[in-house]
Amino acid sequence: MTSNNDTDRVCRAQRGFKGGCMGDSIKENLKELIFLLRDPDTKSKQAAFNSCYRQLTKAKNLASWETIVKKIKSETGIKFDSRIASNMYGRTKRKLEKNFFLA
Repeated sequence: MTSNNDTDRVCRAQRGFKGGCMGDSIKENLKELIFLLRDPDTKSKQAAFNSCYRQLTKAKNLASWETIVKKIKSETGIKFDSRIASNMYGRTKRKLEKNFFLA
């Protein structure tokens, strides 16, 4: 059985940098969302979440909403909490499901 340290070392070596894999994967999946949230032409946070649903789903599979929101806040300075992020994600999911079933 491998330890977490062994797994981390292998993961870092495969990825080619020093940061932890999970944190880096989360940041990578949030890159487009962070860009949109910083962009003054983006109509709303909800519009940004709508555009980045797939990436958010991947990030959500790696981490909690608390971790995701912490990363977004540190990169954008936008103030919101995990409950708000979860609600916006849920709205996007329902909208996409509704559109899928109507198509």
